[in-house]
Amino acid sequence: MKKFYNFFLFRYQHQDYVVFSQARLTLNYCLITAIFSLLYVFIANFIDFRESVITMSSLVILFGCFAFLIRYGVPLKIVSFLILSVSFIAAIILVSFSGMIYSSILPWLSFIPLIAILLQGKTAAYSWLFVCFFAVFAFAYLHETTSNIEKHYNKDYEVWFYAGVYYGLTGIILLLSMIFQKAKDNVLKTLEEKNQLITTINHELKTKNDEIITQNTELNQQKEEIKAQGEFIEIKNRELLIV
Repeated sequence: MKKFYNFFLFRYQHQDYVVFSQARLTLNYCLITAIFSLLYVFIANFIDFRESVITMSSLVILFGCFAFLIRYGVPLKIVSFLILSVSFIAAIILVSFSGMIYSSILPWLSFIPLIAILLQGKTAAYSWLFVCFFAVFAFAYLHETTSNIEKHYNKDYEVWFYAGVYYGLTGIILLLSMIFQKAKDNVLKTLEEKNQLITTINHELKTKNDEIITQNTELNQQKEEIKAQGEFIEIKNRELLIV
């Protein structure tokens, strides 16, 4: 994995650790999504879900391209926006061809705001939450107003298809949570090390400051002694002149 990160993230290795962690998280999401999409290409082909085969194959290619966008220095905000947009469009396509409001893929829309908060922050997450919320109600409306809703896959494997989709959703959330947790732990560890370094430097500065204060005190005392000796000598000189 180190060579993998060095290849794609060499532009971020000497930047702030928080920026590097965000780039690594974005790259990891591209990698995980591409792997899961490739897996579902085989599943979709097995159940004769042609629309899913095309969509998931496209995702494998697109998320591979997103990884190279990161490598060539495209801003992470743009890459993460493309990631979220493509993920949302893919989910809409698959839901449309797999039963609308009763589609097993519909819960994947809830995954979009989660990814948004990890890749772009709370503001983006709220925006995508609204978009997904609207999409769900749109599917509900279409389901009510459309008389003939077809599922474009072999229904003989429907139970296993549901199981695979839900398991995949759980698995990808778990993997991303673990990656995010590891990144957060690394950031906290780095901050702790920096705080310890700052504490050590402050202690050294305090020690040096105390030494300087002590030296100044000694110099002031010596100055007072020299001044007193000078006054004493001046008094003696006056006495000698009087005599």
